[in-house]
Amino acid sequence: MAFNSPNNDVFTFFKRAMLALTSLTLKQLASGVVVMEDLPIKDLPNPLKRELEALEESAAEVLYLNLDGKFAGGGVAPGALGGLLALRELSLSNVGLQSLDEWPAMPQLIKLTLSDNKISGGLQPLASCSELSQLDLSGCRIATLEALRPLAALGGLLALDLENCPVAETPGYRSLVYEMLPALQFLD
Repeated sequence: MAFNSPNNDVFTFFKRAMLALTSLTLKQLASGVVVMEDLPIKDLPNPLKRELEALEESAAEVLYLNLDGKFAGGGVAPGALGGLLALRELSLSNVGLQSLDEWPAMPQLIKLTLSDNKISGGLQPLASCSELSQLDLSGCRIATLEALRPLAALGGLLALDLENCPVAETPGYRSLVYEMLPALQFLD
């Protein structure tokens, strides 16, 4: 049977893979790792199957990931980052992020940049980033001090950037933020 035959399982797999590549998730983009979740990997010849499984496993070894501006048009789902457990630095500036509702646990994350997104609150999921010491929310839509209260759970948060957020225009905002986050050393 010819490889390009529409009835060939390998051809069908690669055709579906090419379609999947047009809508990659963050997890799939990390270090060139492509996770083909909805594709018939079990039906592939063993060498190819092992290769794809190895790629998926290597996602757990990614330390630094910068996806600034990669999804600006359509937004991104934070849940797609779930397999990146060793991640130390993550930058998601201007990716159309509106919510952190599906934010995965990232116990090793030290620096997180979420600037220029549409986030206005709902920061509770960041508590799963227990090692987080630097957080950049500049240019987001954070409008109230109350929206920042969940960050108090991050006892090691040393630097916070809220420049160009509506909350920065609140009278006495700097002293109130320092009071709310006593470990904080740098603001904006």
